[in-house]
Amino acid sequence: MDSTAILPSNAKAARKLLDSMQIPHILYKKTVIMEYNQKQYILYHRTIYDTIKELLSNEDIFKHCVFDFMPKYLTNINGENERCYGEQYNSEWWGRAQSSISENSKVLYIILYSDATTCDVLGKTSELRLLAET
Repeated sequence: MDSTAILPSNAKAARKLLDSMQIPHILYKKTVIMEYNQKQYILYHRTIYDTIKELLSNEDIFKHCVFDFMPKYLTNINGENERCYGEQYNSEWWGRAQSSISENSKVLYIILYSDATTCDVLGKTSELRLLAET
């Protein structure tokens, strides 16, 4: 990581930073999800395809990606090799997934993250974070 980079101190500041970026393929899309009492409720979102495209086209991120199954073994106290699990690409499911697709294809593991801020009736804010693995 670049030690001179100034990172946002909280989720609200991070959202403002992301909103200020003008990168055409990751701009938010705006979808009206409902209307109630003559007020529109709008969902701002980015497509998963555009997000993945941005991540994989970023050289600083891409160089850390692993696309091949790599089982890991460590020597235990008795001098025997013992299977070790530390990353997704070390796991059995990755090996099964890789063996089930063509030789020219790769497994891409994605963790989806959502951050939303809501206000209660008194105007206080709270944050909701959701994490889903695919």
